[in-house]
Amino acid sequence: MSINPKQKRLLIPNGETVSSTNHEYKIVSLLGSGGFGHVYKVQQIDTKQFYALKTEDVDIDSRLNRLKVEATVLSACGKATYRQHFLRLVDRGVTSKFKFIVMPIVAWSLDKIRKDVLNGAQFS
Repeated sequence: MSINPKQKRLLIPNGETVSSTNHEYKIVSLLGSGGFGHVYKVQQIDTKQFYALKTEDVDIDSRLNRLKVEATVLSACGKATYRQHFLRLVDRGVTSKFKFIVMPIVAWSLDKIRKDVLNGAQFS
C-alpha cells in the first residue's frame, strides 16, 4: 500500500485483496477519490462479480464518520418499498488502516454527469 502525497491517504495497489468477515475482494482499479477516501473497482473472489469498494481511514475523527452514516442509509434504503431506486449495501468491513463498504458498481457518478453531460451546470 502507498500513500497518496496530495491527500496523505492510503492507496491500495491493484491486485491486492481486501477481506470482510464474509468475502474477499481483489482491487482491480482506482475509480476516484473524494474528501474522505477512495473508491475502487473490485472483484469478489468467490463469485467473480464486480463491485465498488469505498474506503475511509480508520483514524478519521469519529464525528466525521461519513462512511458509517452512508452504510446506515444504504442499509435502510435496502429495506424501503422503493428500494430498486437505491444502491444496496453489499458488504462492509474494517482493516487496521481503513473502513470500507461494498456496493454495486454504477455507470457514472453524479459528479461525472454534472461535468460531462451537464457541462458543469448545477443540479436543481
